[in-house]
Amino acid sequence: MKKRHFLFVTLAIVFATMQLVSCGNSCGTGCGCANKANTCIPNRCACNKGGGCKCDSMAAATAQAAAKNDPNVLIFIDLSNRLLLSKQGIDQKQIDTALIGHINDELKNFLGADLKNRKGSVKVFFYPAPTDPQMATLAQKLDINFGAVPVAGKPAVLTSFNDTIKENLNTIYEAAIKDKKWVGSDIWGFFAKSIQNHMRAGARNILIILTDGYILHVNNKVPGRYITHGTLAKGDTLTPATTGLEDLEVLFLEVNETTPGDYEKIKSTVEKWLHDMGVGKCQVLEHDLPGNNYKPIADFLDFPK
Repeated sequence: MKKRHFLFVTLAIVFATMQLVSCGNSCGTGCGCANKANTCIPNRCACNKGGGCKCDSMAAATAQAAAKNDPNVLIFIDLSNRLLLSKQGIDQKQIDTALIGHINDELKNFLGADLKNRKGSVKVFFYPAPTDPQMATLAQKLDINFGAVPVAGKPAVLTSFNDTIKENLNTIYEAAIKDKKWVGSDIWGFFAKSIQNHMRAGARNILIILTDGYILHVNNKVPGRYITHGTLAKGDTLTPATTGLEDLEVLFLEVNETTPGDYEKIKSTVEKWLHDMGVGKCQVLEHDLPGNNYKPIADFLDFPK
């Protein structure tokens, strides 16, 4: 009888230990359960008043982890005079369309592997928003939440979305090139005023910016808010537009130097700026043929198979 009692007490202690794990200071920023290596896994526990963490059930932890994997892909296109550029006979419109199509393919493969349980969203947009009513209408068609699509309808939506992107982007680019009002894109202003409105709580927020890297808008030419060859030559930095972007990943694509040596300066300036705003994962890729950036993009997205 004593042996049974001892065994029961031992099991109870072991169970309690499994449920209550001390994770140091993690309770101040988001508690975590210990895994087999006795390291903390963020956001899977609730903190006890006396310190340490009380683990959620396995089902809750799994659901939370799955939700965090739901990608919220935001594609910000710089509609500046960069649209007049080309690479080995391929114009910028074709390059951008190919890159966005590849991003969509990566998302399609991720969702297609488990249509029932996987969710995600993708949005192609511009900032400031187009003032032309027709362009604004076209831009609205480049926003889709696959989580709101019935399972039976997902394959068709996934397949048709690439065509929708190509058709509408072509019209928007042609209109911008014909208009020739190169006011630039207010990338700094977007981070200051709009980024939080685009992020989704609990999702994996991924912002992809297609730009030449010379961050400049005619209505926001304030020191610390733009990049030109002149600011790079002087070693000027960008002022943080906001803070608290720990739940955001940022990929800059198609950075295209006008003066030799500018790319590395743009890269270091942008990376420091993003880190100063809290962004943990970021990468800056140079202007190139689309196929040369497919793998770096896939590696950055790193969607589960």
